[in-house]
Amino acid sequence: MKYLILGLMCFLASCAGNNKALSIAADTVEYIGDVKINGAINFSTTYKYVLTILGSEDSTSKKNHAAYYYVVEDDDIKYLYFKGWVFERYGDNVTLRSIDFKRSPNAYLLIDNRKINNQTTLKDVKKWYPKSVEKGLPGTDLDKYRGVVVESCKQRCAEQWLLYFDENKNHLIKMEYIDNQE
Repeated sequence: MKYLILGLMCFLASCAGNNKALSIAADTVEYIGDVKINGAINFSTTYKYVLTILGSEDSTSKKNHAAYYYVVEDDDIKYLYFKGWVFERYGDNVTLRSIDFKRSPNAYLLIDNRKINNQTTLKDVKKWYPKSVEKGLPGTDLDKYRGVVVESCKQRCAEQWLLYFDENKNHLIKMEYIDNQE
C-alpha cells in the first residue's frame, strides 16, 4: 500500500510538472486576440449590425470563393461580400473571414488595440509576432506576396489568421481567418 501511494504521488508530481511545462509553452504562443472591424464591429456579431455599419452586401454566395481552401458543404452557411470584406453568415450570426485591403483601402482592424490596415508593414508585424514572421507561410507564391500565419488562440487551436504582404513594399494586402478543422 505504501508503494502504491508513493507511486501515485510520483505520478501526480510528474503530471503537475508537465502541466506547468504546457502552460509555459502556451504563454509563448503568438496569437491574434480581440479583433474589431473598423473599430466598431466585433469579429463575430449579428447580420443586422454589420448591415448598419457597412450597408448592404455587394453579393452573397453559398461557397466562399475568397478562400478556395475553405469550403463547407452546409446549405445554411452563406458568404457575404462587402467591397473587400468577406463574412460567413449562419442564421443571424456573422463572422469575418477575410479582408482585402487593396479593394477596401480605408478598412482597418483593431487587434489587441493595434490598428492594422494597408499601411501595416511586415516590420510592424514582426515586432508583435516575431516567431510567426520568421516561420512564414509555406507554399505561398513568393513572387507575389509573403505570407505569415498567426494563431487565433492563446492555446493552440485549429483557427489561424493568414496575413499576406506585398513582396515589393512589404505592406499588408490581405488577411484571412481559417479554421483547419473544416
